[in-house]
This record gives sequence, C-alpha cells and structure tokens, in this order.
Amino acid sequence: IANPNDYDARATFMWSATLAWNGILQAGVPSPSMPCHALEMPLSAVYNIAHGAGLSIVIPAWIENIGDKHKPRISHFMKTVFGQDCQQPIRAGEMFRRYYRLIGSPVTFREGGIESPDLELLTDLAATAFAQRGMTDYSKEAIRKIYNACNE
Repeated sequence: IANPNDYDARATFMWSATLAWNGILQAGVPSPSMPCHALEMPLSAVYNIAHGAGLSIVIPAWIENIGDKHKPRISHFMKTVFGQDCQQPIRAGEMFRRYYRLIGSPVTFREGGIESPDLELLTDLAATAFAQRGMTDYSKEAIRKIYNACNE
C-alpha cells in the first residue's frame, strides 16, 4: 500500500493469493467451508462490488455473529496474523474493521456503495449458496443477522 510500484511486494502478494486459492491449504482440513465467500457472492452479483471489498464487509460481521462456534480458529488466526491474544469474537471483529479501514476497504454496505441493500434477496441468494455447498448450519435467520450487522 505504501509503495504500489514495489514489484517484489506485489509479486509476493500475488503468490500468496495463488496459494490461498489453489486448494493446497485445505488439504487435511476436514469439511472445509467458506461461509464468508457464500455471504459475499450475492453482494458481487447484485451490486457489482469487488469480491475483496465485499469480503471486508461480511467478515467482521460473520466473526461477531458466528465466531463463538469457531473461537479456537479465530483466536489462533488473531495471534498468528495480528499478533493479538484475542478470545472474544466481538473484539476480533472490531480489529478486522480497523485493519480493513486502514487499508481503505469498506466494512459496511454504505461504505461499499450499497445504500439500500435488499436484505431479503441477499439472504435468499446466500442461503442457496450455502445449500449448494452442503453448509447446513446456517439458517436464513443467521444469514440475515450477519447481513443486518453489515448494515450498521
């Protein structure tokens, strides 16, 4: 961010992005799922927002609303990536928001240019994406609650 012309930094970032999406990181992980991507895809489809910007909106809300189910993983991530001993999902969500704002990424629908999100449409589309991926532990109510948190 500080030096967008730094070829080595950009190449390193692109290499890490490639590794993140080629499936190798899911090797040995039982039942990997990507709920934040299922929550974001309707944003890109309906509002034409960049995938990364949509993720920066839904990830903090997801952590705050569903984080208790994934406390050990979130805590480990916060320690290894942010260097913070963070046991509370609410605090982790706040830290993500601060980081995303620091790098200029939106953390609410409004900041992402989505002034009046159709929460019912987004909820229906996300519920379909969850069902297609076999993620049955996300009800429409849970999805709607996450989207409501993105609207604050």
